[in-house]
Amino acid sequence: MNLPAPAAERIATLDVLRGLAILGILLMNLPGFGTYYTAFFGDPRLAGWTPADAATWTTLQVWVEGTQRGMLQLLFGAGVLILAARAMHDDGPVSVADRYYRRNLWLLVFGLVNIFVLLFPGDILFIYAIAALALFPFRRLAPATLLALGLVFAVVDAGDGALRYHERAELQAQVEAGDAEALASWRELEAELAPDQDFMAYDKAQRLGPYGGFADYARQVWLQERAYTGEVFFISVPEAFCAMLLGMALFKWGFFTGGRSRRLLLGLMLLMYAIALPLRVVDVEQHLRQTPEPQLAWITEEFTRLALTMGHLCLACLVLSFRAGARLLSPFQAAGRTAFTLYLMQTVVAGWLIFPGIGLGWFGKYGWAGMSLIALAIMAAQVLLANLWLRAFALGPVEWLWRSLVEWRRLPFRRMPG
Repeated sequence: MNLPAPAAERIATLDVLRGLAILGILLMNLPGFGTYYTAFFGDPRLAGWTPADAATWTTLQVWVEGTQRGMLQLLFGAGVLILAARAMHDDGPVSVADRYYRRNLWLLVFGLVNIFVLLFPGDILFIYAIAALALFPFRRLAPATLLALGLVFAVVDAGDGALRYHERAELQAQVEAGDAEALASWRELEAELAPDQDFMAYDKAQRLGPYGGFADYARQVWLQERAYTGEVFFISVPEAFCAMLLGMALFKWGFFTGGRSRRLLLGLMLLMYAIALPLRVVDVEQHLRQTPEPQLAWITEEFTRLALTMGHLCLACLVLSFRAGARLLSPFQAAGRTAFTLYLMQTVVAGWLIFPGIGLGWFGKYGWAGMSLIALAIMAAQVLLANLWLRAFALGPVEWLWRSLVEWRRLPFRRMPG
């Protein structure tokens, strides 16, 4: 495989992108720790709706939602090709595949720790590990084939959404025609959308309660709302797997390695934003209605997420292509090199120290603007900490533990002199 940039430059670019993504994901994850699930997944106004809150939530939904997760998925796919570089040939060593699978099985273990020990139901490590276990055999495919396969989930999701949209539109038409049975069904849908005050009170009590109830609640949220419903295995894993295939295609096309022209990056960025941003604005407007009316996002959501993620990727690569831009973003390289550590640290800081009753008990005290300011403060501290840490150590602490477990030996921890 032709790599159009030196290895050191390639790794630096990937690290900067990974750092931006792992920090940015906190903007979307932190409200899951800090406010009601009913507000997080349903009506955002339940978390507070000052003008600043409304502007913050709208900005996050239009510009950020799903894209940092998407960026990490693309980077994961690119990383597969870097890890498997020696296995790209027919005589590639079996040890490469062995190490790859051990790496992802340990990642799966870390994901389970994040879910059941650190108590984060929104964990992505488990999902990425499951997806990655099926990814390795696809490494030799041509970029165009990877692109086609990578869009399968978006196509299936759009098809399913179109059926749902059609069914809901038919029901709405029957309601408008005065059909009593359809009206009863519509009222049931409205009741499902209405805030459940009893559940909100229970949610708050569990989050602010003693450790035992708090821990059981967090585990049950993952088991009942994500695992048992099939959301993890039939939505999240296929989504991640397909996006990783897209990341592999983009890597082979040189998007992560300085192999694309600034003109192409700029043009593609503008095209992706022109497609995605208007659809996101429509999605926000329809979501805030909180009615059973059919929503366009049911059809366009995944394509929009991928397009917006691609726009952000092109923007970051465009900035990095300039010397001044590379200097501006260079502090994020350390965050990318310690991304695993920073991700778990976010769970500990937000999920244990700040919001629950076993910590400061700030759950439910801040609206969207306040929670975003807290996230930005944590992000700034993490960038500083990552840069200071890597002055003395070769790896982040979790990265070191992960690699040591994969190699089944204690790897050097401190930075070597010189």
